[in-house]
Amino acid sequence: MTAKINTASESLITLRPDIIGAMVPRNAKEQRELFLAGAVRNPRHSYDKLAYDYAAPMKTILETGEQVTEEIGPESKHRAIYDETVETYIDTNELMYFMNEYNQTADSAKKQQYRDEIMKLNVELHGAPVEREYHHVLASFLDKIDTKSLTGRALAIYQELLGAMPIADTLEDPGGYEPKPETMAWMQQMVESLYGGMLAHVEDGRIYTAEQLRHVFEQVIRSEFEEVAVDWQVVIEPAKSIVVKARDKKIVIPEDRADVTSEQAKDLVVHEIGVHMLRAIYGYDSDVAPLAVGLTGAGDSEEGLAMATQQARTGAYVEAGHGLYLVASLAYFEQTDFRDTFELVWRIGALAGSKDGTLSEEQIEKARSTAYNQCMRIFRGTDDIPWFKDLQYYNGTANVWKQLDAICGDDFQYQLMLMGKIDVTNPVHRRTVLESHSS
Repeated sequence: MTAKINTASESLITLRPDIIGAMVPRNAKEQRELFLAGAVRNPRHSYDKLAYDYAAPMKTILETGEQVTEEIGPESKHRAIYDETVETYIDTNELMYFMNEYNQTADSAKKQQYRDEIMKLNVELHGAPVEREYHHVLASFLDKIDTKSLTGRALAIYQELLGAMPIADTLEDPGGYEPKPETMAWMQQMVESLYGGMLAHVEDGRIYTAEQLRHVFEQVIRSEFEEVAVDWQVVIEPAKSIVVKARDKKIVIPEDRADVTSEQAKDLVVHEIGVHMLRAIYGYDSDVAPLAVGLTGAGDSEEGLAMATQQARTGAYVEAGHGLYLVASLAYFEQTDFRDTFELVWRIGALAGSKDGTLSEEQIEKARSTAYNQCMRIFRGTDDIPWFKDLQYYNGTANVWKQLDAICGDDFQYQLMLMGKIDVTNPVHRRTVLESHSS
């Protein structure tokens, strides 16, 4: 594969705002301890990386977008894609700007103004929770609670939940989505065909440390991709989770990543390398540079396709992202803050996980820890306002499987989904992928 992107196009994607990196707080551990100990109502993180001069990068993005138009020509078939990319980068910078302004001001009127701007951009970029899906996700948790067997502390916690959330006693599940059996069978064949070589690098029946997982990733990349991935790295660094940084051509494994089984390692190989990295590589090989880092609205499909491919490997469909969708929905529909959301979510999680109607302190603490992590992800950036990027795990998985249902048996259409970071449900994106690799 050889690069075919224009200089200005390449420059443009390097300007993609790193909003996730900017939302990593300086004092995360301290605030977590204070919150879980009940010393503060809500965490107050220091988001130092959100504080910078936004005018300069926005000016550069606009100027680079104009250079791209000059290079590709105003009548180019890809003009709209680049215009969308510029607009998304500007909107993301504005979102970060308003988050920082919200955090810095003590004026209640200005806070409300900034909150409104944040929510407007948030919904434009990532969508919003849907009430029907909120009720389905909530019911999915509640249906796991055997209310008749609850005793002791578990019964008391359930009564606390009903007191704070009366809907929990009457909610009916409106139902979810599940792919057709023939689609799952077809996708299993596709995964075996496309990823068999990658998966052969994982030894069955063993445990992998972070360093050993890094070694496996490197083996897969060097053996299966050869010269097309010579400039990609796999590194171990401080991070919250494994992340493929397409812009930097780097896969980051957290230094404190827990050991994984061989089956988990296989999931990570198809998820991180087989989808996230592969789509970036194909994007870099196209003549539409943003395909390497993501077209506008591609976030849902990026995570959804990775989850669907991972699920197809084992042939088991599972709705993804329930916890994050629940947290975002509570904040959006019930107007709960970080604390109130946390108090509901840990109780729901603990009760849904009880196998015999009882709860130990260890189970409760685990549920509290999980709930805090989920709330942190949704409320990051301001600690007050829900951010909807993480809806992509729930929305993306279902939407991708629906699209796979629609193309079941068409191997070519599936492979097109992998040839760049696109929204697989968007016909313009699908056509862009086809055209960008045809020259």
